[in-house]
Parts: sequence; C-alpha cells; structure tokens
Amino acid sequence: MHIKPWLLALILSIILGFTNSCVNYKISRFTRSDNQLSRFHSKNRIKSQILYTQVSENTLRVIIIGDTNKPLLLLCHGSPGSHSEYDAYVTDTHFTNNFCLVLMDRPGYGYSNFGQADTSVLHQCLLIKKALSPIVRNKTLAVMGNSFGGPIAACLAALYGKQAAGLILIASAIAPGQEKIFKISYTIIKPQFKWLFPTLAYVPSAEKLSHKRALLEIKPLLQTYTGKI
Repeated sequence: MHIKPWLLALILSIILGFTNSCVNYKISRFTRSDNQLSRFHSKNRIKSQILYTQVSENTLRVIIIGDTNKPLLLLCHGSPGSHSEYDAYVTDTHFTNNFCLVLMDRPGYGYSNFGQADTSVLHQCLLIKKALSPIVRNKTLAVMGNSFGGPIAACLAALYGKQAAGLILIASAIAPGQEKIFKISYTIIKPQFKWLFPTLAYVPSAEKLSHKRALLEIKPLLQTYTGKI
C-alpha cells in the first residue's frame, strides 16, 4: 500500500512528538522536585535548605547542605546534568562534617529557567554570584566543577577573588575549541527542529556550540585567579 508523503510526515511527527514527551518525562524525573529532594535528604538524615532566588528575570534554585557556619564548598554541575551528580558528596559525612555544601540548578537546568539556554559562562556566573550573595557574604569558599561546570567554577573563583581559597576541576571542558561537537547539535538548536528533541538536549547543545566563544570571553578573568587549584 502506497502512503502519501504528507500522511507519512504526519505519522512520523506524531511518533517523534510522543517519543519526545516520554523522554522529557524521564528527564523531569531525573531533575528532582523540591519534595523529591526533601525526601532524599530526610532518608539520608541530611540537614538542608532549598531556596529560590530571583535575579532580574531569572529564577535560580539553590540547595544548602549542612551548617552555614562551616567553610563553604560550592558545587557546579556539568552539561547535561544536575546537582544530583554530587549525591556522593552530599551523603558523605567527610564532606558534610567539614563543609557547608552549596549546590544549584545552573541557568537553563532543573528549576532554574529550565530549557532557556544561557550560552555565556560569564553571565551565568554573574547570576549565580548574585543569587548566592546572601549565603556567601564575606566568607571564604572553595569551588568545584565537573565537565561544563568546570568553566563555571573557574570563572566564579576568579570573580570571588581572594574569597576563593580553592578551585577543584574534574574532567572540565576548559580548553577553547578542544571540546568535541557532534553534528546533531547543529540540528537540535534550529527552531524548526527544536521541538523534535528532548528539552534538555537543547541547552547543552547551545552551550557546546557557543563554548569556544564563552571560554575566550572569560580567559582574561581566569588569569586573575591566584588561589589554589
């Protein structure tokens, strides 16, 4: 039986749309809600606070683990990713006994303007620093980042200046032009194809394609960092 091209296109669109919805549902479960986070913390006997901070038109979700009087350790997740990447740290008493851990949904992820890509590392860091100002104040802190969270961590450490006592980078994408780009990313970010892919696929693709420019923008700032690495 011969299927007309327009009908085939319609069927494929419905299938892709349904698949996209299912994937987005799975991803939304990966990005935990406040209630899911609270249950996770309660189960592991973790003292925590979940805060929302408004910076201009941006909403950022921040999670504070432990005693805020202890030294601060700021954890920056990768791309794609979420603060759940650091669950092993959050549940490790070696860290929680010695530090107050500060995690967040980076702009574009989780409950921080989900799906709205911010392709400027510097702009993300300025938002994060502003959101954390009531927590950090004049305290000394250390910053850790993995993957695409590495440049965020490095930029934040430079912005905090002498307040940043240490910087920890884990498999970080911090060399301009050295990150591998998959051809599918160019398709994902096109407006006419964006709806075919999971929402979370758009943000890292947009970040990756702008990554070289974003790193070159912060290069002079990173050179001002004088703390430990």
